[in-house]
Amino acid sequence: MSRTKVLAVDDHALLRSEIKLLIGVQADLTVVGEAGTLLQAIDLAPMVLPDVITLDLSIPGGSGVAGVQRLIGVVPDARILVLTMHDDQAFVRTCVRAYGERDGSIRVRCQECGRHRTAQCDSCDSCDECDSCDRTRPRVR
Repeated sequence: MSRTKVLAVDDHALLRSEIKLLIGVQADLTVVGEAGTLLQAIDLAPMVLPDVITLDLSIPGGSGVAGVQRLIGVVPDARILVLTMHDDQAFVRTCVRAYGERDGSIRVRCQECGRHRTAQCDSCDSCDECDSCDRTRPRVR
């Protein structure tokens, strides 16, 4: 069985350590590298070829949409798991659209009920509602 390779990208060393700890106990996951800036991640990603990149959207060196797009540019087959504390829906939608250009979908998690669903990027207005609990403001996870 092949293990899913993860690259942890966050400017907080403590959070990177926690991500490595959580991933380390999973039999099917392995951390292949970590980076504290976007530029470090862009340099490292083509060398380690991660399957998944955990990305802090507020990372030094090019955050937000530009960071997502730059990482997709160097490792187009990697999935990006965005970690953010941003609640601004316009900001989240912009990032959803940037990632959605690649494969047309993204998973969102409702803040209220915690359920996940896939939202089509070309209809991002649907990201405002959760079909499960009829609440608004899901977060990208």
